[in-house]
Amino acid sequence: MNLAETVQRSAHVLPRFPGEKPLLLTRGRGSHVWDDQQRRYFDAVSGAMVVNLGYGNERLLAALVGQLEQLSYAHNGRFTSEATEALAERLAQRVGGRYRAYFCSSGSETIEAALRICHVYHAALGRSRPGVVAGRRSYHGASLGALWATGIERVRRPFAELVGSAIYVDECGCPKAGAGDCRDACVARFAHALDTHPEAGVLLVESMSANALGAVLPPANFLGAVAKAVRDRGRLLVLDEIATSIGRTGRDFAFQHTDATEPDLICLSKGLGVGYVNLGAVLIHERVAEVVVDSGVPLLGHTYNGHPGACAVGLEVLAILDEDGLVQRAAVAGRPVRERLRRLCRLPWVKDVRGKGLMIAIELARGEEPFAPSERIAVRTHRALLEEGLITLPGSGSVDGIRGDHVFLAPPLVASDADLDAMVEILEGFFGEFDRRFPSALEETLTVGTTT
Repeated sequence: MNLAETVQRSAHVLPRFPGEKPLLLTRGRGSHVWDDQQRRYFDAVSGAMVVNLGYGNERLLAALVGQLEQLSYAHNGRFTSEATEALAERLAQRVGGRYRAYFCSSGSETIEAALRICHVYHAALGRSRPGVVAGRRSYHGASLGALWATGIERVRRPFAELVGSAIYVDECGCPKAGAGDCRDACVARFAHALDTHPEAGVLLVESMSANALGAVLPPANFLGAVAKAVRDRGRLLVLDEIATSIGRTGRDFAFQHTDATEPDLICLSKGLGVGYVNLGAVLIHERVAEVVVDSGVPLLGHTYNGHPGACAVGLEVLAILDEDGLVQRAAVAGRPVRERLRRLCRLPWVKDVRGKGLMIAIELARGEEPFAPSERIAVRTHRALLEEGLITLPGSGSVDGIRGDHVFLAPPLVASDADLDAMVEILEGFFGEFDRRFPSALEETLTVGTTT
């Protein structure tokens, strides 16, 4: 019996989505993966916005093996490694140099670590500010602290007794607004939340929403204004860049598309380990780090934080991004993809196409109205596209946390122009016959269209 047969017959893996049968993948190369039936798929979402440099990258594999042969582990409580120190320096250089890195093993861990660091900072200054202000439709991770800060109520609800709730504010998600159209009102909402909740020491926001809202980048002058409002009130701004860095949006970090400079803390993960290792980091500005260090309070950590092998891969990731010009490629390659996909907006079931770089969302709706959640349009679309050989990510709740469907795209930064063209052609063909595939979901659209 081969491995694939063993896995197929196993009933010992607890499924993440009860009732769903995961597709069994057996290998990957470049921007494609194959299942156990040898069907090939273009991975248009990079696994989970993570495999930015594709599958089977020999340089990353060599970097990992080389480091493991030299030094396979160093506990970061009492020891460090050359790879760990070098990666911290390289990351700091990408955000102006005035940062220290605290390494983690996942995106959720970076949120947890950032909240702990902020707590130590405020306590060292004699403040009791354990509260967090976060976006109402935000997603920050699956660990308890990250769930506490996550705004999407349907995600938190099953675990509400464990995590409680933070202070949730409607985020600055104005995908069709002109720059600055909604900035003042958005900033005022966050400032009001801080003013009325003196116990809140942290404002946690996604620089650009990933799958939660569907690739929404706030107006360019929003983050700078909100950062000033936070700093004027003696609080700390934490940017969640777990999915958007490094290079995904055509810049190292999504906040670099805005007027924000030197945020207090930045959380990153997916684009650092790119699916080869568990790696994340919190970048802490020196104005915060110095207070935390002087406090003398030990920061909790995990067994694999700052792992030499993971950090060696992270170093190689940065080298490949720079040598191959992949951050700029994301910016350049994403433009024609979005332009072609925006033509789909002429269809009554495609409400919007938006994004930055190679992070793109196609918003689906029944005319101007969202589909009913019971129709599960995003999931059904995902499954149908899978049959076409295209892996996408279904998104829901982008309108109000419950309603709102979209198809999320985040192809590898190394995807060829031919692969991106083929992806767009599949999507054009699929949405062109969307009414035939899902006639019952669109019946109301036709009825509304004929009513005076």
